[in-house]
Amino acid sequence: MNAMLLPGCAPVPLAGWLQAVGLLRLVAEQADPNARGAWVGESFVLHSTLDEAALRSFLLDSYRPTPMVAPWNKGSGFYRAGNATAFGVLERFRAAGAERLADYRAAIEFAHGLLQRLGVDKDNLDAHKAGLLAHFRSEAPATLLPWFNAAVLLAGDEPRYPPLLGTGGNDGRLDFTVNHLQRLEDLIDLETGDPSVGAAGWLDEALFDAPRPGLQKGAIGQFDPGDAGGPNASSGFEGDARINPWRFVLMMEGALGFAAAISRRLESSDPGGLSYPFTVRPAVAGIPGASADEEKSARAELWLPLWERPAGWRELRMLLAEGRARLGRQAARDGLDFARAVAALGVDRGIDAFQRYAFFMRSGKAYLATPAGRIPCRRNPAADLIGQFERHGFLARVRGYPANDKLPAALRQAARRFLDALFQQARNGAAPRIQETLAAYGALVSRLAHHEEAPIPPRLDERWIHAADDGGLRLRVAAALAGIGQRHDGAPPLAVHLHPLKLRGAGWQWDLESRHWIWKAPGLAAGLAAVLRWRALEARRQEAWPERPFDSPAGLGEGQVAAWLADPGADSAIEELLRGLVLCQVPKLAGAKEPAPLPAAWWALRALLLDPWWLQQAGLLGDQGRLPLELRPLWLLQAGQPQAAVEQAWQRLRGAGAPLARCDTAPRLPELANRRRLLASLLLPLDGHAIRPGLGRLVPEDDRISTEETA
Repeated sequence: MNAMLLPGCAPVPLAGWLQAVGLLRLVAEQADPNARGAWVGESFVLHSTLDEAALRSFLLDSYRPTPMVAPWNKGSGFYRAGNATAFGVLERFRAAGAERLADYRAAIEFAHGLLQRLGVDKDNLDAHKAGLLAHFRSEAPATLLPWFNAAVLLAGDEPRYPPLLGTGGNDGRLDFTVNHLQRLEDLIDLETGDPSVGAAGWLDEALFDAPRPGLQKGAIGQFDPGDAGGPNASSGFEGDARINPWRFVLMMEGALGFAAAISRRLESSDPGGLSYPFTVRPAVAGIPGASADEEKSARAELWLPLWERPAGWRELRMLLAEGRARLGRQAARDGLDFARAVAALGVDRGIDAFQRYAFFMRSGKAYLATPAGRIPCRRNPAADLIGQFERHGFLARVRGYPANDKLPAALRQAARRFLDALFQQARNGAAPRIQETLAAYGALVSRLAHHEEAPIPPRLDERWIHAADDGGLRLRVAAALAGIGQRHDGAPPLAVHLHPLKLRGAGWQWDLESRHWIWKAPGLAAGLAAVLRWRALEARRQEAWPERPFDSPAGLGEGQVAAWLADPGADSAIEELLRGLVLCQVPKLAGAKEPAPLPAAWWALRALLLDPWWLQQAGLLGDQGRLPLELRPLWLLQAGQPQAAVEQAWQRLRGAGAPLARCDTAPRLPELANRRRLLASLLLPLDGHAIRPGLGRLVPEDDRISTEETA
């Protein structure tokens, strides 16, 4: 068996994929039943008993075109007044003497006879179209059924039209059947069946990407935007559409490969929607440069399978016939769902990747099949996490926001960013992708707080933070802060300070009148300082609160705190992450253990906000020692008097009985950061491995308790 590399058949544009499938179908049905095909890189490989010479001979001399006629369209050539040029082409084929065109002649005669018997003409076509389609489907010869089933779906009272072939075989003023006849006329002598003078050259260009001979003037429609003509299509300001006749003919033969699926399967992911293989509703998520307005006018999305293991036409036809993508028990609804299904292996096996196409209206009112990326079929557990956004109907509501003109622009943009992040996460589950999703989620919820009919944001579980954890400083700082108040000790979680929310059971509920919602202006240091002051004051007033409501299941190491103090440039990214992470359940995360000691003066301030148990473990307090929460050092720090704040803290520790007697004065506080960031640093939750040695610096060496003694 020969393996022929066909670089002229590429998965991009759409015409190339259809051309490859059309070639496989024709060879398998008319020349070699055992022919198989596969995608290698950006080219199609045909495995067949035919060699290159035999393949050329088959297509040039023996190939019998599949008939395609559309008498339900006014521009199809069956109505002289509708399109004289099309009428002339149809009449020439009706009178053609070539034996290889016999099926076409029979199809045209059948259509003419049906129109005459039903009394249908150009003037009453619209009124009789439904009946004409029904009679055509039930009475047409078998050679016409692949075309009809690919172009029209009769289901219910109204016919439906698969997006691949426009509206019943035409796209605007372009009738695909007439164009198909014209391209065949470019290739085949209608009387003898011999190939035309240019047919061999065009075939070499279409299959083997040989240097192009002169192309024919003609439209390829939505299948190849690059050859559709228009502005900048040539050396002048505007160029005509040019086409290789073989590319169009094989492309149309490939489009018929979807016929079996339409005739066999009527299920739909949308009430009243059209079911078609690997076709979903359009969504601009994950398509750079596509606007939300384009989503409203888009026709559909088509996801075409790519496979590396050689497959025969029968296998491929079955794949297309059953082609679907599922999320659990539900069919994929749009491009985002399809990407999730691919990541979850919820598609037919044997597919290595999917090429995504979106049918956007981009050339006047004509649709173009716009390439929109490729997704490999591999297991991506991070895509499973996206399902958590479906709680409370949240994702279903947000899907429609980008295209909703009645919503504020800022909310529409936030929703678009969020949906784009979900799509990229479905493609690639790396930690940076998860972080972007969480940041986009937090930004969206912040915008939803000002929207009257906002859906309830879901509370995400711990797996999100584990998946987002790349060990970097920004994620770890944000996660440690997000865990504040999540130990269910009576104080609310940090989320209520960043968003107008409250916990109800295990989930969130909007609380737009919340007095906890204090973090409204951007700025990490300012926000943390405000939260620290607010929680410290509330701890004095609220009996149900712990005395020090700053605990978190995720803690930082000393080096991480020092690194944050030294890098104010990271604050914006940390704050953005924090807005999303507070909406998650935070797992226990250990801080980094690298030595980078903070000065004793900083620890003197931090000791005031720690649970007294830690001070007892470090030998600063006796077993029954007490250290009530004292706020005066915080106010001094906020007022720009850091050394005075340290001295106040030092006095409080000595007054509580801490063994600091050998130190006559408080240690000096070096220049670590500005007063606001220094105050904010006191709220950063710490890992236990960092607390013990840090507090140990406040104790004279002779009085220190070793880690082994306190273990």
